[in-house]
Amino acid sequence: MHDVLKAALSPERSTAERLKSLTELREFLRDEAVVHELAAAAREEETIEVRRAMLQAMVACDVTR
Repeated sequence: MHDVLKAALSPERSTAERLKSLTELREFLRDEAVVHELAAAAREEETIEVRRAMLQAMVACDVTR
């Protein structure tokens, strides 16, 4: 998943493409390791819209699993 997430969030892609990728991958962003990767990526993200989408995906995860 690391490579997929890295490709989906590549700064070479447009903001719209990255937002679409986050939406399409949402069901796969629930694994603990992936959430940690997403948190690290959110810290580095410069685009507010993409950072917001990353944080929303993290908040949507059920932490009690």
